[in-house]
Amino acid sequence: MTQHTTEAVGGGNTDDARVLEEVRGLIADHLEIPLPEVTAETLLLDLPGVDSLKLLQGLLAVEDHFGITLDEDDAPAVRSIAQVAALVAAALNGDQP
Repeated sequence: MTQHTTEAVGGGNTDDARVLEEVRGLIADHLEIPLPEVTAETLLLDLPGVDSLKLLQGLLAVEDHFGITLDEDDAPAVRSIAQVAALVAAALNGDQP
């Protein structure tokens, strides 16, 4: 499996673009699909080979990588990679999305 990720971002005022790239890489690695197929606009359920279990495992991998817990109330509304990245950035900054 190819590693697309970089070091985890920590602390406040995270760089949203860097968070997005890390989330893209984590999802691509977890689902074993080429990084170019995972764009900010990509809908999670449109990713090749994804099902609800793989999606949940991918989100858990994102949480583990960044050392955060995503709000369970927000998870059902998340449809795209950009939305996942926005939730991660908000959690890293201590903000509510």
